[in-house]
Amino acid sequence: MYRQILIDQNERNLQRIVWRDSQDENVKHFQLNTVTYGTSSASFLSTRCLKQVAMDNLKLWPLESDIIRSDFFVDDLLTGSSDFESLNKIRENICNILSQYGFQLRKFQSNDPRILENIDRNSKEEYLITNDSSIKTLGVSWMPKADTLQYNSQTIPLNQSFTKRSILSFIAKIFDPLGILGPLSIRAKLLIQKLWRLQIDWDDDLPDEITGEWLNLKDEICQVGLMQIPRHVLVKCPKIIEIHGFSDASECAYACCIYIRSIASDGNIQSNLLCAKSRVSPIKCQTLPRLELLGALILTRLFVKCLKALNIDFSRIYLWTDSTIVLNWISKEPKTWKTFIANRVAEIQQNSNIIDWNYIASEHNPADIISRGSNLKNLIHSDLWLHGPAFFRNQIEWPSNSNIKNFIGSKKEIPEVRITSLHVQVTKSKNFEIFSRFSNLKKLIRTVAYCFRFCENCKVLATQRKHGSLALLEIERSETALVILVQNDCFEGEILNLKTKNKVHSKSKLKILSPFLDSRGVIRLGGRLKNSRLNFDVKHPIVLPSKHPFTNLIIDFEHLRTFHSGAQCTLSHIRQKYWPIGGKSAVRSRIRKCLVCFKVRPHKSVFPKMGELPSNRVTPSRIFSSVFVDYAGPFEIKASKTKTNKIIKAYICIFVCSAVKAVHIEVISDLTSNGFLSVLKRFVSRRGICDNIYSDNATNFVGANNELVAIRKLVESSSFKDYLGFFKITWHFLPPRSPHFGGLHEAAVKSCKHHIKRVLGGIHLDYEEFYTFAIQIEAILNSRPLTPISSDPCDLEALTPGHFLIGQQLTAIPERDLKADKHFWARWSKEYLHLLQVRTKWNVEDANPNIHVGSMVILKEENVPSTCWPLGRVVITHPGKDGIIRVVTVRTKSGTLKRAVNKLALLPIESEVRPVETDE
Repeated sequence: MYRQILIDQNERNLQRIVWRDSQDENVKHFQLNTVTYGTSSASFLSTRCLKQVAMDNLKLWPLESDIIRSDFFVDDLLTGSSDFESLNKIRENICNILSQYGFQLRKFQSNDPRILENIDRNSKEEYLITNDSSIKTLGVSWMPKADTLQYNSQTIPLNQSFTKRSILSFIAKIFDPLGILGPLSIRAKLLIQKLWRLQIDWDDDLPDEITGEWLNLKDEICQVGLMQIPRHVLVKCPKIIEIHGFSDASECAYACCIYIRSIASDGNIQSNLLCAKSRVSPIKCQTLPRLELLGALILTRLFVKCLKALNIDFSRIYLWTDSTIVLNWISKEPKTWKTFIANRVAEIQQNSNIIDWNYIASEHNPADIISRGSNLKNLIHSDLWLHGPAFFRNQIEWPSNSNIKNFIGSKKEIPEVRITSLHVQVTKSKNFEIFSRFSNLKKLIRTVAYCFRFCENCKVLATQRKHGSLALLEIERSETALVILVQNDCFEGEILNLKTKNKVHSKSKLKILSPFLDSRGVIRLGGRLKNSRLNFDVKHPIVLPSKHPFTNLIIDFEHLRTFHSGAQCTLSHIRQKYWPIGGKSAVRSRIRKCLVCFKVRPHKSVFPKMGELPSNRVTPSRIFSSVFVDYAGPFEIKASKTKTNKIIKAYICIFVCSAVKAVHIEVISDLTSNGFLSVLKRFVSRRGICDNIYSDNATNFVGANNELVAIRKLVESSSFKDYLGFFKITWHFLPPRSPHFGGLHEAAVKSCKHHIKRVLGGIHLDYEEFYTFAIQIEAILNSRPLTPISSDPCDLEALTPGHFLIGQQLTAIPERDLKADKHFWARWSKEYLHLLQVRTKWNVEDANPNIHVGSMVILKEENVPSTCWPLGRVVITHPGKDGIIRVVTVRTKSGTLKRAVNKLALLPIESEVRPVETDE
């Protein structure tokens, strides 16, 4: 096989040898081109090549690829099928696949001679195994005609002396990978253990007693060839397949065995031994229940290996033991028992389902044979060992009440129960500094655990001291000590009543919980779930006070562990072990102080009382004399009308009259200052020069104002002062949503976006078409009523901004009789102006009492996730004429800026704000 695999040319130099036929010749250097037998990597390279063959053909030949991957042992293929046709096809396909890679399969043998007849007769001598009696496979002989497995007999030279060395060498030659000879080999293992106990040297003569025992055992081992077992363990065409595992222990050994039980559709039942495993008991004496548990443990491990090796979907799984103590150990939480039992019970529960465990009497337990040992003659004729209990072959007479559920909650005294005694000194002081010194539950518990370890290490010798990581028992003891400390602090009277009267006072707040003291002196909730199948902590959680630092730490821990879940979810996780009094309110109160949750849902936003409207909003004036300006977009438009044109961005600049909400829209292709100056020139050319412009602090607005100011200074210093004109505009930069803005520009921007997205959707217009569409939107916005529309048909039509522009709505049919502008301003004063009187929102007096210099706030940002909103600190407040603070200066990590307070979220009191904490 190795010679069929070529080594990469760059690596062949590493396989160099030197050679010469005689001393007179020069040394010749050779490089080996193929995998070389004897190198440490040879076996891996060959099997890895086979794996690569399977991977290359996985899509075309999935069944054959899986066989190549899993059924090869180096260069031997051991596989099969349930019928002749499929097996013959598998053989042909695998031969064809492997021959393409230079791996020519040879020497076939099968229990069905028809498979061998299909091989080329001219090459049968090369491709067939000539020995018809048996084939050695993995150390076990296979009889193809009988389809049985047979063990190879061992012989001992006549002149060989009997020593510990020779006996161990002979026993090591017993190759029994399935453990079928377990009852015989366990006797050999016990003999070796006896030699170790007698401390006999390797080459010393054996005592007469040991020699006689060895001679009897040797004769049986030499005759193991008499034992034959069926290779196929299933009935033909099985309908139901079950796997049964048995464990048992004696004072000298513990063992397990596994059987496959199959039932055909015609009712035929067959049960056969699959594998077994045994171990001698340790020299250090162990109790029989502990040995029984060790037997159950190796059964679980062997059972897991069988499930991985067998490609069978079992109908049912049964695990049997004749120890009721082991069943009781397995049925309860591992922490209930001492360390030795707890560790092994935990592994058994992890690798098996508890409900699959059952009880069986010793006389029906085949594992009893291997745990006590047996001679070869009895083993060959033992139906119990080869086929399992007699009731396996009968579907009716099965052991009654054998399932483990009948042993759960047994009143029988069970050994190895863990008894934990804690010595906690309780003081009358209500101030426990240790709870306030930690903000993380795990740190607190682990610190106390290390303190306990230190105290214990001080009492023992240096060689007996504990080191390294904390054990589970140490952490549990620390947690219990803290719980006792908290309960003695808050429930002192209840504990005294429970100890003396076994109940609490009728006026106690714990009365409705039916509390009781457990074996460690911890108050637990009685509740009504005693008969449920929940574990003990869920049925009887530990009672905790609602307002205690330790309870807060538990809430914080569970809230963080559940990824900042809500109060309901956090409380449900807490109640898996603890029952805080007033749990809902305690959890809600604690979650309100979580900074991460506050960022996601900042309910403490600051909305100061609405301020007084500026004069330009409530005084009649020329339309567009005072305007608000803002941008909307970007919107995608076509650069030209050609088919191959590209898509570019466009923006809309919106001017809003402060007095009558009239709108003027311009289209622009960029956000530069020069671009806005061009828009401003077009605006004043069509609407007249405005006196005041209000905007936010966008860079294009600031840059445009700076340029206008610079030009104004040049004009003022020249002889053309009368021609200032356009440069006399006064610019006002205000924070977003300030009282001067009043939401006018935001409403106009949102309306524009709404109309464009609803009408255009994904349609891309060119520049001229988009500009026309923007002007149509301007007409629609200027036709919106300023006052509520009356349902009375005799009333005048509603007043709109269009009345101040052309005397009627821009979208209305023209009328001949036009009224003077004064008429509209009169209606504006009577019908519209009084609507601005009422504070429709933010009307609470003193709405922001906590906003002051030094306050911590969160800056709300649109189009940014709330978890990414930056933190800031108020450095300057800007109260209005009424003394209410509506604008503040905030310092953040990126600089200082002004911000309207309704765009801020005021944090809770800083001493109560909890940052995100992680485990150490």
